[in-house]
Amino acid sequence: MSLIGIYIMPHGALTLDPGRYPQFPETATVHAAARQLASEIAKQSPDVILLTTPHGIALGETYAVYLNESAEGTSEWMGEWGEFKASLTLSQEFAESLLGYLKERQEKVEGVAGFSRSVPMPIRWGETIPAWFIQSQSPSSHTKYSIFSFPLSRLTKMHSMIPDCLRIGREIFDFIKTTQAGKRVAVVVSADQSHAHRVRDGVDKKFASPFDWNDVAPVYDQKVALWASDPSKNRKVLLDDCAGMLDKAMSCGYSGCVLAQGMVDRAAEGGVAKIKGEVLCSLHPTYYGMMVAKISF
Repeated sequence: MSLIGIYIMPHGALTLDPGRYPQFPETATVHAAARQLASEIAKQSPDVILLTTPHGIALGETYAVYLNESAEGTSEWMGEWGEFKASLTLSQEFAESLLGYLKERQEKVEGVAGFSRSVPMPIRWGETIPAWFIQSQSPSSHTKYSIFSFPLSRLTKMHSMIPDCLRIGREIFDFIKTTQAGKRVAVVVSADQSHAHRVRDGVDKKFASPFDWNDVAPVYDQKVALWASDPSKNRKVLLDDCAGMLDKAMSCGYSGCVLAQGMVDRAAEGGVAKIKGEVLCSLHPTYYGMMVAKISF
């Protein structure tokens, strides 16, 4: 199979240097799990990594595929972590083929090019943090990336987007299977979980939550982890239970998880007998949850 796996990685800058702020001790566990997962990806030596992002160059209600030759940027957040950078070679061939494939199926998707295709597309934490972890494990030098960005409508219309994300996930699976024969493709879902966790007392006000905390946050994160542990068995946990908590949980990663579920659905329909989920960690060092997980075929 061309698709070697789906990898769910967080994009919280605190995980990059866990020793910097000891008041967030859980970041060390997330950091170690992200490094472990990145090492597994690197060992697979993918030809292309399809990176989905909720924080990229986003169109209003249309999904976007980056068309530049390259992308680069820093992980700067709250005035720090700018030294953690990523420079990616993008596969224009993969991007243009994927864009055409989805357009033929009447999906709301457009190609996006920044400035000129020959200059780097700007990226930030939603892309640079997962990529930094992967590149830190010395992946094969031939690995190229393709970036798929979710629309801004995920912020206000995520419930109505669930069928779209499922369908597009199925189509991306078919695209990889039927058009990328001979290539090894990894899908990396950049995703944080609920942004409504209570922040412990004494935390630097710099990192105080901009959102109201809600008791649904830990429940939501537990449910997402349950889904990721066995996405075939726990499909309804993601699509019913988690969906029912979205308005209060405020998860930027939900759209990517639903896209992944669509890929799992299509794999099962296609006769893939072994679909295995594994959660390496699921924690909330600060006001937003972070999960590191993988789905293997």
